[in-house]
Amino acid sequence: MASRLYSTTRHLYIEGAQILNDLGSVSLGTPTVAALVSLYATGLILLDERQTQTRVTRFLPGRCHDALNRLLRVMPLSTRLLMQLLVAWVNCQSGDGYLCLDEVVVEKAFAKKLPWAAWTYSFAKKRKVYGLHIVVLLWCSSDGRWRIPVAFRLWRPKRSCARHTYRTQLHLAEQLLKWPSPRRVSFHCRLSKPVLLISGPPRNSCQ
Repeated sequence: MASRLYSTTRHLYIEGAQILNDLGSVSLGTPTVAALVSLYATGLILLDERQTQTRVTRFLPGRCHDALNRLLRVMPLSTRLLMQLLVAWVNCQSGDGYLCLDEVVVEKAFAKKLPWAAWTYSFAKKRKVYGLHIVVLLWCSSDGRWRIPVAFRLWRPKRSCARHTYRTQLHLAEQLLKWPSPRRVSFHCRLSKPVLLISGPPRNSCQ
């Protein structure tokens, strides 16, 4: 697949594929699935916005956009297993770090019928935008070098779900904190936002 890419982007794909291979991306499925995941991840890094399958394959013509579309729809790709690989990688790091809760809005200006989308204020654009709300839990290294997502949840507005299934973003954040089960965690407040500090991963976590 790398041979089909432009010479200006081939090295980025190769480096990204090597990192994913070190994480254990082969366990996600077939070699084809692992290669498509690498291509998709490279596209997300390369493009600043509008990271659609069509635009990704325009700049990275390793496979057609239909292949990337099938990756998320019909191929046996477990996103839960992918997150477990990231968590395992974090536990193998020797340095200290901390957990950071954040909310990310992926703008979908024209997706009026998307049940997961809603209006929210964007501090980056200084206006209201329509899009997906993602509550994400990040592991950040103390030296500022790494910022790795270890869990996330999609928030769903009240209008598109039953009353008993609705969860606020704070409830979703609570679920995220319980799922990774980090050890030796202490809570600190910075600028009125809670930050979780990890004293260090268990030394036998990689065994």
